[in-house]
Amino acid sequence: MMTIINPRILDNKFLEGNIKSYAKENGIEVLYLYWDKTGVDIWSQSFINEVEKTSR
Repeated sequence: MMTIINPRILDNKFLEGNIKSYAKENGIEVLYLYWDKTGVDIWSQSFINEVEKTSR
């Protein structure tokens, strides 16, 4: 099971925390949907973590 969210809501730390906690408690993978005029990308949290590690 998974849920897809718009990363722009992550500006709201309260909402982000609630979504991540609920997902973790219920075994739901959170995917992040990014889109613009060039296309759509769907990223998993593990992918985001890897990108953050390599960008440091």
